[in-house]
Amino acid sequence: MIRYDKYLNLSLKMINMIIKTKAPVRVSFGSAADTDYYINLVGLGKGVNATINKYSYCEIHPRIDNRIVLRSLETGHHLVFNSVDEITFNNRELNMMKAVVKHYGNSGIEVITYTDAPLESGLGGSAAHAVAMIKAFNKLNGINASKEDVAKLAYHIERNILGIEGGYQDQWAASHRGINYLEFSKNGVKITPIILDEKDIEYLEEHLLLVFVPRQASGNDIHRGQKKDSEESLSLLRMKLDCVEKIRECLVNKNFDDLGKFFHLDWKIKRQMTSLITNEYVDNIYKTAIEAGAEGGRLIGAGAGGAFIFWCEDKKKVLQALTPLGGREIKFKFERRGEINEE
Repeated sequence: MIRYDKYLNLSLKMINMIIKTKAPVRVSFGSAADTDYYINLVGLGKGVNATINKYSYCEIHPRIDNRIVLRSLETGHHLVFNSVDEITFNNRELNMMKAVVKHYGNSGIEVITYTDAPLESGLGGSAAHAVAMIKAFNKLNGINASKEDVAKLAYHIERNILGIEGGYQDQWAASHRGINYLEFSKNGVKITPIILDEKDIEYLEEHLLLVFVPRQASGNDIHRGQKKDSEESLSLLRMKLDCVEKIRECLVNKNFDDLGKFFHLDWKIKRQMTSLITNEYVDNIYKTAIEAGAEGGRLIGAGAGGAFIFWCEDKKKVLQALTPLGGREIKFKFERRGEINEE
């Protein structure tokens, strides 16, 4: 006689073992010299960013066999391995998932990832993806890792294992969360929270418009282009560092209405760093936003498209001007400290 209650109990036990985690993407108010290459040149990098209510999610489901199943709901990719030893990086499919699984060595699992943030937006989605998976595998393996340890491992996997170009701010933002001022040096990353009250955060949300435009070049190519041109642009880099400091002061001193002019200055500097930062389409997006009343904006991420953030008195008017050009609003809220502390 088949003992169905045995399988029912096993199924219920497996449901209770499902692990779910998430990590936020971020908007960058300004950043400069947050890569090892630039840190070696100028000694210190800086950034100001804030995590928002758009997330990368990871679920780990136990299996009754020893197979490893990787599934990305946002791309539709699906891979199956009989063991960790079978996992290779011969192609780019689900490499982040493969790298995290190989690091931990677990089998008999199905790993599922998905996101509610636009892909290729420059919002730090790949870092959020890595942080969410690392948090999930730490739970699975009973590892009590600090936020700093999670950020360091996410950085190591992206930069050293997978060879993805980029800086430090995304992993530390996704792990530490909130509104933060970051300093990057050879000694590591120092994070100083910027504490704002609810009415201040609401004021920022009322005036900041986040718009997605299709990206025209890869982030890796843009970062390589900046390296190639870096010696000629050291003076621009120092101007950008000063701009980040001004943006930090705007937030700390609550001079929020000055953010637009410093966003505009940052954009003027950034577009000179390499020819890959912008193009005719991106320039037209920016020009149209300014003509519609935006006081200034900056392209988040590497460049050539992705997410623009604008400071506006009338967000609706600016969005109406950008929509015919393909601009799409990313509606967002900043993460609140209470939400962060609950996890």
